[in-house]
Amino acid sequence: MPEQFFEIFSIWPIVLGLAIVFLLAKAIVIVKPKQYHFVLFLGKYWKTATPGFNLIIPYLSWVDKKASTALHETPVELSLKTSNHVTFGLILKVQHQVASDVQLAYKALYDLENYQAQLRSFATDAAIPVANGIELEDVYNKKEQIADKAKERLRHFFHDYGVEIVDVLSDEPRLPKSVEVQANKVMEMQREKQAATYEAEAIREREVGKAKADGESVKIRMEKMGEARRVYAASAAEAIKVLTKAGTSADEALRFMTAIADNDALVTAARHGSTVVMATGQAQQVPVALAMPEQPSGSAKFRAADEVQHA
Repeated sequence: MPEQFFEIFSIWPIVLGLAIVFLLAKAIVIVKPKQYHFVLFLGKYWKTATPGFNLIIPYLSWVDKKASTALHETPVELSLKTSNHVTFGLILKVQHQVASDVQLAYKALYDLENYQAQLRSFATDAAIPVANGIELEDVYNKKEQIADKAKERLRHFFHDYGVEIVDVLSDEPRLPKSVEVQANKVMEMQREKQAATYEAEAIREREVGKAKADGESVKIRMEKMGEARRVYAASAAEAIKVLTKAGTSADEALRFMTAIADNDALVTAARHGSTVVMATGQAQQVPVALAMPEQPSGSAKFRAADEVQHA
């Protein structure tokens, strides 16, 4: 009997030690970084366990909910309809995180039943009116508008509940296969039309530029010719003035200048192998040069005006 008593007594320390270890294991709560554990005591909120080592009362208190303050992404699959009654699919990626403030994090988990499910509901509710107001051709261009509208609605609602909406991104819209083929054809035709428009505009600009350049060239030539004539007239007037001062009459000086002009015409014709037609009457004293094919001999041919008329 005493031996049995001593055997039982020697076991109790082991049992007690195991019980203490078990209770300590239940009393210790290790919280990872960027997490909060909300602890209840007898069913009522007691405290928030922050990252690191925390102690609770075993069996009387326990971790009820966990909040992560890291950035999360929740996909929201939408089935939308355009203004011309074409259904298309779109996935919005809602990037969000629970506030690092303990009180706001508590509201995110306890004031909202399931905030991630509510994210989907509000994003869908915000996207439908935007999709209903656009046509099929604008679906790809307006997908960002749908995402922005969803982000605005989500931020407005969840701001007071400790959930921060960081951004809302959108994937490419998913169209029915038959509609997608038709849409690609329409886009291809629009690109061809735009390319043709650009090409026509380039041709027009080139022709306009060429016309402007030709006009400018003619203008410059006319200005130079006018300037040359003014210089020649000034030189002739100066020469006549010198001749009259030397005692030559004005008529003789004019005939002299005319003869020089005729001689210049003959010299120029000889250089370029042209035919010179010269008036022999008194009504016209100015020689006229007619362009002719260049002769190998380089010599000039000239005929009087009356000979040309008889010919």
